[in-house]
Amino acid sequence: MWSAVGNCLLKLSPSNRSHKGSRLRSEAIRSFERAVGCGDKEGIATRDLARLCRDEGDALKAAEHFYSFVHLRNTFQCTTAEGGSFLNPTIDLFNSDSGPIDADQAEAVLFMIYFYKGRGMLHLVEAFCNR
Repeated sequence: MWSAVGNCLLKLSPSNRSHKGSRLRSEAIRSFERAVGCGDKEGIATRDLARLCRDEGDALKAAEHFYSFVHLRNTFQCTTAEGGSFLNPTIDLFNSDSGPIDADQAEAVLFMIYFYKGRGMLHLVEAFCNR
């Protein structure tokens, strides 16, 4: 339900960066965050939240959500250090059983490649590129 609310708010927000549009987009972000918090098993709200954060210019939050989306969709298996995050993952093994990735997964993987490349984390860039 929260994902649907977020999508409605995005449709209502004007394309320009007016105050009203900005307020509606921030409400959409909160709606998608609630949807993710309620257990987004398919990753749809996570994907939409990542795209919205990317469009708003928040690369760090977008990367966090794209990383979660890729993980939810079983694009790869990964672990993080105790107390770690998407900024210091260990890519254990790519899930070769998952078959080809879809366009949404490809978008997320490509975003993560550029994100990690910009931070000089080339071992992660290589791991994502191999997928």
